[in-house]
Amino acid sequence: MHRAISGQLDGSGGWPQLLASLKTLLETGEPLPQPVPAAPAG
Repeated sequence: MHRAISGQLDGSGGWPQLLASLKTLLETGEPLPQPVPAAPAG
């Protein structure tokens, strides 16, 4: 879980994305849209 929060996993925005979403939520009452994860290759 720590790797996902820190942004070390593909597709995660880490702390910057979390903070940006929180800021938007506080300012507008609406969270940032979540990106759709890419399908695994193969």
